[in-house]
Amino acid sequence: VKIAQVDRTRREAVYVIDFTTNLRQYKQSSYVGVRREYSEFARLYQHLVAAYPGCITPTLPSPRSSATDVAWNDEEVSAALEQFLGRVAVHPMLCVDILLQQFIEQDTTARMTALSSPQLAPVKPRQLPGADSPFYTKQQMLAQTTEKEMSMGSRAVEKMAQMRKGLVVAHVDLASKAVHMGGTEDDPPLANGLSKLGKCLQEVGDIHQLQAETEAVVLGDFLNYQMHNAHCVYEVLDNRKQLFEDHATAVERVEKRKHTLQQLKSSVNIRQERVNDAVAELEEVS
Repeated sequence: VKIAQVDRTRREAVYVIDFTTNLRQYKQSSYVGVRREYSEFARLYQHLVAAYPGCITPTLPSPRSSATDVAWNDEEVSAALEQFLGRVAVHPMLCVDILLQQFIEQDTTARMTALSSPQLAPVKPRQLPGADSPFYTKQQMLAQTTEKEMSMGSRAVEKMAQMRKGLVVAHVDLASKAVHMGGTEDDPPLANGLSKLGKCLQEVGDIHQLQAETEAVVLGDFLNYQMHNAHCVYEVLDNRKQLFEDHATAVERVEKRKHTLQQLKSSVNIRQERVNDAVAELEEVS
């Protein structure tokens, strides 16, 4: 997967993507210049989460980074979306999803219609007190701790970036005052020194501005993304526990119905309606 460029001639940015695959279900081995909007990525992600509640689906990146420069923002978002598609492509279950194939192969109109109505509804996670597996409980605690730590780190980076921006404002203000004083100073050496000091302070302010933005993009966005990943892991573990619990309940019901059926077979006084009810219940739970 390679995002070749970002087209901003339309209202919503369009990502031009090149795909290469060796899966037999695809009509071609490569697709060049596939144009997709972010909203289409979002529909694909929502479908994957809904259709595979027991799988850890990679978190969809945000449509905007902390970068203020458009080119830098496009570069960061493109790299994140490229990584998202790459992780989906190597997942043993997600990579063969039919809507992922439509996302790559079909035209925009047909694919958006398909993605707007996923076949499977999402499974709502729920707590199962007393029935939790120790392994899943331990992993959930680890995921919660990771999410909390990443959230704290993200907030700390954001706070540091805000403080740096305040420092930038102070440097710019001091620089302008120094330049102004240099312009009104009668002594030439002192005026020259104040002017140079003002330029130096302005450059220091620019450096702090760039550093604040770089920290927000490199550290803040990364920590925020990993926080969402940890939350996704927690929800998937909860879904898996629910699936195991539902499976155990179904097995218990089947065994109970089988036992009832065996009792009816060994009984000397058998009523036809009881047999029919037992067989129907067994077929229902099977």
